[in-house]
Amino acid sequence: MYESVAKDGSVKMDENGEPKAKTSHSLNPVPGIIYDPEYKGEYELELNSGLGISSWASTLMQLMGLVPPTDYDKSIINFK
Repeated sequence: MYESVAKDGSVKMDENGEPKAKTSHSLNPVPGIIYDPEYKGEYELELNSGLGISSWASTLMQLMGLVPPTDYDKSIINFK
C-alpha cells in the first residue's frame, strides 16, 4: 500500500523516486479466530496479556509444531 496525494489521488514518491510506502497503522481492534480442531488441553491461552496481532505468527508456528524465532513477538499460548 502506498501513500497518496490528497488533491489528485496520485501516488506519493520518496526521495529516490520510488512509491512511498504507507506505514501508519490503525488503532482499531482487528478481529480474528485461530481454530485448533486437534486441541486436547495441551496448552493454555494468555488472552489478557497485552499481546496482539503481532503474536499470531509465533502462535501459529507453535500450533504447527515449530519453534518461533526469538525475535518474533511472544505467542498467546503456553504449552503445559
